[in-house]
Amino acid sequence: MKQGPIERLRSHIQDFGLAGLHLRVLAGLGLYRELSIFALDLQRHRPELKAGIPIAISETVTDDGRHPHRGESCFIASHNGQIVSRLTRTVNSCRLDYIDEELHLAPHECYLHAAFTEPAYRGQGILGELISCACKSIPHTRALVAIAGYNQFSNRAFAKAGFKLKEVRGYYGFWRWRHHFCVQPLQAGSTRSASA
Repeated sequence: MKQGPIERLRSHIQDFGLAGLHLRVLAGLGLYRELSIFALDLQRHRPELKAGIPIAISETVTDDGRHPHRGESCFIASHNGQIVSRLTRTVNSCRLDYIDEELHLAPHECYLHAAFTEPAYRGQGILGELISCACKSIPHTRALVAIAGYNQFSNRAFAKAGFKLKEVRGYYGFWRWRHHFCVQPLQAGSTRSASA
């Protein structure tokens, strides 16, 4: 069932609070969207996070017949037989539909996405344990994730796992006109400003 604007606004406030509401409104109008791209160097750090409640994690490899080389694995967390969280790992380049761009992955990179935890189970560290599981025993040396600025739950979970800001991508525009941008964070000690 499609939600109207008031229902979407109420849902956003319930899920994320007032933080980032202005970004959500601008995104809904198609005027501005951004995703923060975070990276984790898996050669230096493999997260070892545990959930605060007992969970069972299962991994399924996605193969719908149409995309046999997509290389996706879905990690599902269950508590008392109920699915409470999920996370998908992709090893091939993919589309970031939210900002209408491609995310090109190097052969040594994987991309974590489609993270979701049931609202009643947030704050229990479940996503952190899924992130740890997704980063174990893979040959990749770097993991990437793209998170909308208003999604503080995911921002906290991936920061706890050791992910660091790599760049911010997005666009601003009006109607059919779009100006895409990519901004890298300033390095420590740098006096130059980032350019869009």
